[in-house]
Amino acid sequence: MIYLEHCLRQAGVPPPRFVHVLRTSDEPWVFPDLRGEVLDLFPQAEVREGRPDDARAAGADLVIVPLVEAGDFPYQDVAYRALPLLRSLAAGPLARSRAHVVVYRARWREAEVVAAASLGSYVARLAWERRAAAWTCGFSSLRKMLKPLY
Repeated sequence: MIYLEHCLRQAGVPPPRFVHVLRTSDEPWVFPDLRGEVLDLFPQAEVREGRPDDARAAGADLVIVPLVEAGDFPYQDVAYRALPLLRSLAAGPLARSRAHVVVYRARWREAEVVAAASLGSYVARLAWERRAAAWTCGFSSLRKMLKPLY
């Protein structure tokens, strides 16, 4: 909870009235945990869960995209697997809204806050990082150096 609060403050996100949590997983703990954390931070907020193609996401002040899969660190960020979802959000009505988007890597308790209007450039950066990570994985000496660290 403290980390999510810190990320939102660092990004200058005003207290939201409506928070939309995307249903990106069938894990039963994702929505209740995030709902509880958001309501601890913003008791006046209305928190709903919805599908990624739900039109209500564009009307939200804050959209949370929980990514719960385990990544193959350090070469594979879990957000790389969510690139198609993030691209669809960047191309949809959410991109024209004034909302903020939280890309929340649940297993690592890591969050990145992006303005919805900047989501396209964020996705482009993730795609570039994915290509760079795949390219560096081809170097066996680099893999040997990184393997003991993780």
